Amino acid sequence: MLEYRRWSIKNKMIIVSAALIVLSVALVVGLNYVRYSDFLYKRTADQTQQLIEQVGININAYLDELQRLCGAPYYDNSIMSELESVEEDEKGRLDEQRKIENFLDAVMILPRDDILRVYILTENGYYASKKTPYDMERLSDFAGADWYIQALQTPSQIILPVHSERVFGAGGTQIFSIVQSLRSKEDSDRVLGVMKVDANYKGIQAICGQVVLGPESALVIVDSSHNVIYSSGIALDDSFYEVACNAAIPETKGIGDKEYLFNAYALDAVDWTIAAIHDKRALEAYSRQTRNESFIFAAALLLGLLALFYFFITKLMKPFFQIVALMQTVQKGDLSVRANVQSHDEFGYLGHSFNGMLETIETTNAANARLASEVFESRYLQKEAQYNVLCSQIRPHFLYNALNTISLQVKSGYGDSAVEDIDRLSTLLRGVMHTDREIELSDELRIVRAYLSLLQSRFGDRLQFTIDVDPKWLDLVLPALSIQPLVENAVEHGAERKRGTSVIHVQALEDGNDLIILVENNGPGIPPEKLKEIRQKLADGYSHAESGIGLVNANRRIQLKYGLDYGLDIESDSQQGVRCSLRLPATRKG
Repeated sequence: MLEYRRWSIKNKMIIVSAALIVLSVALVVGLNYVRYSDFLYKRTADQTQQLIEQVGININAYLDELQRLCGAPYYDNSIMSELESVEEDEKGRLDEQRKIENFLDAVMILPRDDILRVYILTENGYYASKKTPYDMERLSDFAGADWYIQALQTPSQIILPVHSERVFGAGGTQIFSIVQSLRSKEDSDRVLGVMKVDANYKGIQAICGQVVLGPESALVIVDSSHNVIYSSGIALDDSFYEVACNAAIPETKGIGDKEYLFNAYALDAVDWTIAAIHDKRALEAYSRQTRNESFIFAAALLLGLLALFYFFITKLMKPFFQIVALMQTVQKGDLSVRANVQSHDEFGYLGHSFNGMLETIETTNAANARLASEVFESRYLQKEAQYNVLCSQIRPHFLYNALNTISLQVKSGYGDSAVEDIDRLSTLLRGVMHTDREIELSDELRIVRAYLSLLQSRFGDRLQFTIDVDPKWLDLVLPALSIQPLVENAVEHGAERKRGTSVIHVQALEDGNDLIILVENNGPGIPPEKLKEIRQKLADGYSHAESGIGLVNANRRIQLKYGLDYGLDIESDSQQGVRCSLRLPATRKG
């Protein structure tokens, strides 16, 4: 039964359903997580690539503006004339310097705070204009600088590497420069000088500052020497810059214990590379959050589905569970139950079959009724023999006490009393010898009176008894020694257990067609637990102990002979008194 309760069909169906749902949800959520992570990774890579390419286009346009600034002298013929002429006197050179520097000051008037200085360098010296607090680079030996020599040899613009310049008495800032040779309009092979523009990174920062890449990411611009031109976002070391310079397409690289997504774009005008760097785990954070939320939602959904499964399975399987419960009732011996069949499906068929099986069993039991009566009679004879054996166990003890009392009477000079007790003992022994017969109530009462008188001789004034039976009942017949066990029980709970006088009262009452023999005593009574035990023995028909065995045997003899409507009942107050009643049919001889 315990095994059935633990592994019922309902529990199995719910467990299997839950397992299938969990497996399906986990598989779907897992596949969606992988696919969505891959999609998000590719989309981020593509969008980032487009973003940095747009940043690269903007920076190229910005550099083109700076490069056009280097060609500003070509739009001022007076400046070009001054550069082409060679002044011999001091006054002429001062006028030339004033004109060129005024031109450079005009260039610096442009509303741009990213242009720091502009120079025009010639073989006669250099001219400059500035609007910054930074120290100007020492240009006294510019003629020997590599960039100057290179500018003289090529008409193309040159962008100088990044370098740092400091504020007067303070820190520094990053500077980059654009250099272009100035050539004569009449003779392009003739170099008049070199135009040099110094700029900070405010323009580039303004362009790059508009880019938002998200958490755990960085946007950097580095040159071919891994010099950092611009950097925002997470802190990076040289290993990142090296990978950024070599990354041509979106790709994933492992650095340390993490993986990063690199997007790179090389600028056309300069040897700079723009790189966007994302922590791959940060990119997958939203996917993981979505996955976890999906699992939580799936768990809640699973609980709801299990509740629905439990409801529907319980409802659909209700006929089956009812039949199982009825089978358990039948297993306990009740064959009167029937299944309430209301459906025409498999459960209905099972219910009809169950009812048919019970009807077959009841029919078989009815057919065996005759055999049951024979078995009943056989059991009666067997219990009669058992009763005789029990009587043989009780009588020697009583006989010993009776003979001992008679012996004491003789020795004490009470011969008449001894003779009377011998007659009483003779009457009792004759009754015992006929336990397998039916006798009249008068004979049974004679045996009872002899038994009580013998006990009265033993206990003296401590035992009193009365027998009150209407003479009209004296010819009723009953099994021998039917009342004697009741009297014996009354003595046991009266004289033998009570100090003072014990009273035994025997009477007969009429109840319809039945006769009730009452045997009462005024003893200490029977405790409720003991009384409950005795009644249970009477109901069961057997006793494992010596206590109450006479009552049990007498009750079984009466019920086996007359039926279950007859027999013994016992009542008692736990404080005082025991009352035994014997119900008999009012049967007379003949």
